[in-house]
Amino acid sequence: LLFTCHQLNPTLCMLSWIRQLLKTLCNLLSKNFLQKVWKQAKKIIYCRTYDQVAQFYSLFYQLLGRNFTSPAGAVNLAKYRLVDMFTKCSEPHLKERIVSGFVNPQSRLRVVIATVAFGMGLDCPCVREIIHWGPSEDIDMYVQEIGRAGREGELAVATLFWRPSDQQNTSKSMMDYCRNKQIICRRKLLYVDFEDSDLVLPPSSKCRCCNVCSSSCECGGCKFVHSTFVCF
Repeated sequence: LLFTCHQLNPTLCMLSWIRQLLKTLCNLLSKNFLQKVWKQAKKIIYCRTYDQVAQFYSLFYQLLGRNFTSPAGAVNLAKYRLVDMFTKCSEPHLKERIVSGFVNPQSRLRVVIATVAFGMGLDCPCVREIIHWGPSEDIDMYVQEIGRAGREGELAVATLFWRPSDQQNTSKSMMDYCRNKQIICRRKLLYVDFEDSDLVLPPSSKCRCCNVCSSSCECGGCKFVHSTFVCF
């Protein structure tokens, strides 16, 4: 896993930030739409509230247009969607369809926007990115959630966007991770209290570790892959 963390400008409207973040992914999905759908990497976007989940879903629907479903322009039913949302309040039959579709590498579903209700016991081999819109309540929960990416050994990215106001109902250690800028390796901050010390060991090159380590990487052929959501 590659770890990245970015503080959002508190003076900008949250909706404006969401629009900027989603345009990159929607453009990517649209450009690659004629390719096989299942070749596109799967992503999970974690939000802290139901309202945020609904906002993300609504903007995906607006920005993707006909490409919100596969085939393009198909009726907006769960079995045709490239993007879906999952919360504790979702209907049981819809939850089951989303989970079964997401773990299937050849399903249409590529992006799930969810609260913490999504992912318990989930074993999906093709998740390449976990995006958090706001930090998890604590480090343990965050580590559990990002652990759903890269399970088959392929490169994956864990990206966290946060604002100072997020410190409410968030542990001190989680906020220390957010505030850490160009100081301590993010991998070390996350795993320092875990018994498995191998988790703390960085990859062979700094550019494959986190956005803190990559800033001082001198490998000569940096392979650091930024989140698709960072490029705006």
